[in-house]
Amino acid sequence: MLDRPVPLTKITLRMLIRAYLPVYLVLLVYYLAVLQVLGPFQTEITFDMASALPGLTMTLPPFLFLMLGLLYVRLFVLRGERTALESVRHWIAGTPWFELLVLRIPLGFAVIFALQRIFIAVKPQIPNLNPFAWDHFFIDLDRALFFGTDPWELTHALLPTGGATLFFDQIYQIWFFAMYAVAFFAVVMRHDSVERLAFLLSFALSWVIGGTILAAVFSSAGPVYVERLFGDATFVPLTDRLAAQDAIYNFPFLKTIEHLWQGQVDPEVPALGISAFPSMHLWISALIACFCYSVARWLGWVLIVFAGLILVGSVHLGWHYAVDGIGGIIGAWVLWIICLRFARWWMADPGPLESRTSISQRARAA
Repeated sequence: MLDRPVPLTKITLRMLIRAYLPVYLVLLVYYLAVLQVLGPFQTEITFDMASALPGLTMTLPPFLFLMLGLLYVRLFVLRGERTALESVRHWIAGTPWFELLVLRIPLGFAVIFALQRIFIAVKPQIPNLNPFAWDHFFIDLDRALFFGTDPWELTHALLPTGGATLFFDQIYQIWFFAMYAVAFFAVVMRHDSVERLAFLLSFALSWVIGGTILAAVFSSAGPVYVERLFGDATFVPLTDRLAAQDAIYNFPFLKTIEHLWQGQVDPEVPALGISAFPSMHLWISALIACFCYSVARWLGWVLIVFAGLILVGSVHLGWHYAVDGIGGIIGAWVLWIICLRFARWWMADPGPLESRTSISQRARAA
């Protein structure tokens, strides 16, 4: 948004193909494959924009506040020798508004919106495609990694208060904002940015590989559902502890847990789906950390810390086994490396632009 404008005469079809073709191919293949898989279940994939309004309503106000804060720093704190008015004029004249509003944002967010709708359709069908069967394997694997102890016992021993549980619940809520904020940041970058393509491509593949394929292959429900599904009392002490704290703090996440379960067992309740491995909260948290680290290291470190909190919170709240988060982090990191290398190769030809140096490369050079 704050970069030097590219003349519209140089925004060619070749540039748009380079910026979007790999991502839209992934989206098309994902859509067609899911249609085939969901055929026997008579599940529809709808792309109505009205369905996205609740999420936008929730995330837009804090995102605009953040962007206005960054813009204030850009215009009035880092303005250098310019006056405040000159800085504003320079920003207005230097921003490619037409390209931004007509090409970058619509084409970029079309991918994110379509991914969301396809994933929402396929996730509830995961246990129908492959019944939950991996929970006990992940329980044993967690105990092997943590010397015979369930990881939640460690987090609750170190952070025993209901306030700590409420904190992790709030961090989980912030995750949605962080994901969309970083996605928006990537979308408004220059079309010739290597990091932009790498993020959009890895973001799309994350939901295909992690959220769909791996989730179906390693079908599991997570600690809070183990007793309901298998009659296994392993995590009853955790759920009892959370229920006792809820009597004081009234945690929103416990209501979400119950709503997801009702969607699983009651045909009258819209199903949103239950899936534990891999943790997409951790997968996406690690992905946005990798992306932001490649753009600005300080921002990357902030999101690395955020991912660490999500990892602890996912265990503390009973959503996931520790290996769900570890698997998500590894998957995101490997996918980011592959997509970044592909993007560098794909964008290597300077094409119609004078330079295809990415934003992060220009920043490091400066």
